[in-house]
Amino acid sequence: MILCRLIRELIIKSGGLVFLITEQKYTMPEVTQSQPIAPKIRPRTLVLALGGFLVVLIAFLFVTYYRYTDSWLGQKIGERFPFPVVIVGNDRIAINSRELRENMISIQRFYESQDFSQIGIRVDFSTADGEKRLKLRERDLLNKMLEDTVIEELAAEQGIVISGAQAREDVEKRLKEYGSADKVELSIARLYGWTMRDFEEKVVVPSLYEEALSKKYEASVTNDKTKETIEAAEKELKRTNDFKAVVEKYSDGRTKADGGDLGWFSLEELAPELRSPVDVAKINTPTSIIESSLGYHILLVEDIKTEDGKRLYHLRQIFVRKDNFPDWLMEQIRQRSVKVLLSEYQFNAATGRIDFRSQTMKDFEKKLLENPESDPLFFY
Repeated sequence: MILCRLIRELIIKSGGLVFLITEQKYTMPEVTQSQPIAPKIRPRTLVLALGGFLVVLIAFLFVTYYRYTDSWLGQKIGERFPFPVVIVGNDRIAINSRELRENMISIQRFYESQDFSQIGIRVDFSTADGEKRLKLRERDLLNKMLEDTVIEELAAEQGIVISGAQAREDVEKRLKEYGSADKVELSIARLYGWTMRDFEEKVVVPSLYEEALSKKYEASVTNDKTKETIEAAEKELKRTNDFKAVVEKYSDGRTKADGGDLGWFSLEELAPELRSPVDVAKINTPTSIIESSLGYHILLVEDIKTEDGKRLYHLRQIFVRKDNFPDWLMEQIRQRSVKVLLSEYQFNAATGRIDFRSQTMKDFEKKLLENPESDPLFFY
């Protein structure tokens, strides 16, 4: 049968696909059962269909990961596809899901490879409380990774660059301190599942950037007024011998409201600069002025006791804060626009830290802080 003119823009719908036949003259072949008409798929239609499928797939992966991060499927997606987890500024991805997952595996491995039985503690992340403890470590890890990112940005602004040669040199220096290279490499592999290259990238390079930036900051500030304040406090203390009154007049920080009371500490729990002066101090005799990375201290050892074989010191302090790198760094983080894409967390611009959204997790952490001796996560 001959068809002279075909209807303009005839649309044939077959199997959900649309095909357009433009105006032309042709002879329609006779159709038999052995000669079916096979519709031709246009390339543009195929591309659109494939694009639509990819959009749906990506949307599924996004929703599954961000809504169900802790599920088995969410974790597998996070490992396979590096979705952004924390964004700094408009477009800088500070942390992605793959990095976070890999580091959390290393942290869990570290705790589970330790033997805490000697101190009567058992680490089990499979329980409900164990999962919450692991979440505390994830929150801390997010903050450390955010801090490392900001440090690298600030270092770049200051023209600081850490080369691979510098990193390797530092690794070799550390190996000499800790023992043989083979022994250290085996320990790192056993505890964290890392290679020496991983150790260099995850630990050494960030620490070198922090050290270089800290030195540059310290060289740029002066603390003459702060030093004058602590010297005035020392003079008044010698004249009046009233430690609490001097604290109230001169001291900074949260301990001021409690007369400078710090509580009980072992030497290992103190800042390195404070250990030796406390160790040799006489009870109720103030130390001389001690400078730390945070400021100037005058310490008073009120009592000493031994508990579980550990020597503990009850301390008070007069503390005058100086301009210091940790405070400056925290201020730099607070000033940045930080977006946390995981539903469990939020960025607190007032503190410059990533916090939990859940009140349940906040209450759980508060409870642990009230009795930190029972939890190894506060010691390692």
